[in-house]
Amino acid sequence: MIPKRVRTGLFFGAVIAFCWIYEILAFSVPFGAIWIELLCLVAGIVAETLVMSSIPLNRKEKMPVAQGGCLRAGSVFLLPIVAFTIVGRVNQAQKMAEEFNGLVSLKYSGDHGAPSIVVAQKNGSTASMEGIDPPAWNSMVGGKSRLSKPAWNAFGQIDGNAMRILPKARIMFLGPFPD
Repeated sequence: MIPKRVRTGLFFGAVIAFCWIYEILAFSVPFGAIWIELLCLVAGIVAETLVMSSIPLNRKEKMPVAQGGCLRAGSVFLLPIVAFTIVGRVNQAQKMAEEFNGLVSLKYSGDHGAPSIVVAQKNGSTASMEGIDPPAWNSMVGGKSRLSKPAWNAFGQIDGNAMRILPKARIMFLGPFPD
């Protein structure tokens, strides 16, 4: 529990500044390796923890204006923005980390009509992905097209033609994430 005296205007200002720094970091650092994503995730968790700690959930009395004032509302406003950015960055990182090299065995519409594929990898396993870039999805033929996408890359080759495989990811009104 954070003592009352810590929740001052300076504290709320620091929370807001850290959250915006995290947002700038999340939307400017390209996907490249697992350790970069872990650092982004830790920064996001710290930002979300700071926002949650700035909201006095167990207090019924009104806080004096000297303890945050209108900056308190600014930190509450950042709660969903930071949370959705964390989830969106992790989702896009999972797609970027996948390596595909094989035959597109199935092409289907997944959740909410998202273009999706199943790839029979050269090593005998299968891999699936939802949210393929529509032009790439339209150019694939189930059972005939060959897909090659290296790990940590949004681009690949379909039947020898270079294409964007993963669409640009956007979160609410923010984005897109860098490739």
